[in-house]
Amino acid sequence: ADLDPLDVESVRVRTEAYLQAGTEIEKLTTEIVKFPLFELHCTDIIQHMSQRAYHLAACCLETVAQSIQERSQAVLNEWQETHERILSNPEDEEELANLKQFMADLPQLKTKP
Repeated sequence: ADLDPLDVESVRVRTEAYLQAGTEIEKLTTEIVKFPLFELHCTDIIQHMSQRAYHLAACCLETVAQSIQERSQAVLNEWQETHERILSNPEDEEELANLKQFMADLPQLKTKP
């Protein structure tokens, strides 16, 4: 299923579940299962499954980290553009009026929940 990196509770629950699964898998003590005609050696399977669970937990956290990086970069770019516009020198009264209006509207335009 898809992971919504903005749904913090869902990410936390899923990450904890993967970490717990990895821990529980590591606690399995049966290394060999004997059947009448063959034996099943489980050590490698247990190790692989626990590593996979930990990898899935790391993927959840990487998805969130990437989302945070992308959103913070977008905010930074937006503020840099705003900064440049505020520091620009208007060439005429119309540009000056537009700049004044932009600055008056700035708290409404740039304030995000």
